[in-house]
Amino acid sequence: MILGYILICGINPLEADTIDGCRLYSRQFRYMSSCEKAYQDFLGNTRLPEGHYPADNDCFSVGTGL
Repeated sequence: MILGYILICGINPLEADTIDGCRLYSRQFRYMSSCEKAYQDFLGNTRLPEGHYPADNDCFSVGTGL
């Protein structure tokens, strides 16, 4: 399994589900390439509210390593 995440910052730090003004969004993928494509699609198709910005992202493999 591949876990992808995007960290969005610039949010009011008092807003629910934020840590220091950032919120983490994660999603599972079957393939690394689909995770990477999803992030590129996010950048191209998503309008964040003013002041919000993607601070970090990554795709990594998790599981038993069999």
